[in-house]
Amino acid sequence: MVGPAAAGSSSSGSIDGYTPGECLTNAVGSHDFVDVAPSRFYSNAVGWAALNEITTGTDATHFSPDDLVSRAQFATFLWRMVCEPAAGDMAPFGDIVRPSFYAAAVDWLFSEELTTGRTPTSYAPDGPARPCSRSARRQTAWWPSLADASVSSTPTMT
Repeated sequence: MVGPAAAGSSSSGSIDGYTPGECLTNAVGSHDFVDVAPSRFYSNAVGWAALNEITTGTDATHFSPDDLVSRAQFATFLWRMVCEPAAGDMAPFGDIVRPSFYAAAVDWLFSEELTTGRTPTSYAPDGPARPCSRSARRQTAWWPSLADASVSSTPTMT
C-alpha cells in the first residue's frame, strides 16, 4: 500500500486502503495530444495523467481516446498511480512477456491480490480491460485522487 497522498493533495480518502501515490500531483497538466481538444470533457484528466506519467499516449502526439485500453495498459496505469511499487511475487501467467512495459505492473497487481488473471495461468495482456475507451479510462484513473473516504472496497480485476 502507498502512504498518504502528496502534500497539498485534495484527496480525502483511499480506496480499499490504497491512496494516490506521493509521486503524483493534483495539478492539471497540459498535453500535446492533437486528438484531445481542450474542450473535450476528459482533456483535464488526460493532462493530469500525462503530467504524472501515468500515460504517454499511443505516440508522441496521439492519445487515441476512442481506442480500447488493453489489460496490460490498464494494469500499468494502476501501478503508476501508486508510484510503481515493487511486487512481492511474480505473477504465474505464462502469457506475460518479460521484460515488457507491463510485467512489473501485473506482478504487483497479482501480489496485492488485485488480479487473478483470466485463468490461473493466463492474464491476456492484449485483451480489453473492459469494453471502454481510453478517455473513459482516464476519468477512472483520475478518480482516486478525488475519492471519498466512504469508499470501502475495490473489485478485483480479473
